[in-house]
Amino acid sequence: MKKIIIAAILLSYSSFSQAILIDNGSTTVDTATNLEWLDVTATLGESYNSVIGGFGGYIADGYSVATTSQICVLFGALGDSIANCPDAAVDILAAAHAAEFIIKFGDTTVSLSGYGGTFGWFDSGYVSLKHDWVGIGCIEGTAMNITCGGTNTAVAHGYGNFPDAKHSMVGGWLVRDASVPEPAIIALFTLGLVGIGFARRKRQS
Repeated sequence: MKKIIIAAILLSYSSFSQAILIDNGSTTVDTATNLEWLDVTATLGESYNSVIGGFGGYIADGYSVATTSQICVLFGALGDSIANCPDAAVDILAAAHAAEFIIKFGDTTVSLSGYGGTFGWFDSGYVSLKHDWVGIGCIEGTAMNITCGGTNTAVAHGYGNFPDAKHSMVGGWLVRDASVPEPAIIALFTLGLVGIGFARRKRQS
């Protein structure tokens, strides 16, 4: 029984150190960073300046525009090597991982038949500089001529658009600290407590 309890505890610990992306409908939580990501489709067609200026009330709700480092960590959350992030070079994802990202964060290319991808802007650090650029981060499933790099790719460009530019297939990568413990973490913790309780009852009988 002690082995079962130890296994449950180790499993709970591993969930903190290894990324698990939990889809909560309109948001996705990365358990490794404890960050809650808003679906990119929630700000589809809006500019950086529009969202910062109050569109949707997301900034007031505690969201901020994702930074370059946050984007790169997210893109590597499923275990793919994102060595070129951020760069114009293409980082290859496993096909299943690309599809999972698009499902979780929203397909911003639904207006194009047969195409799947998530396109969003982020704060690459250039917005306040003379370049006045926002970064563009995208996950692609099926390749077409307006791709972010090719089939099953993840790309984060440090610059890609003006902060007041709007595009019908581009939203924003918004993130905030996850304030509520994740269901998977709670379930694993409960499993550990149940195991401890069972062991105590067995010793008493």
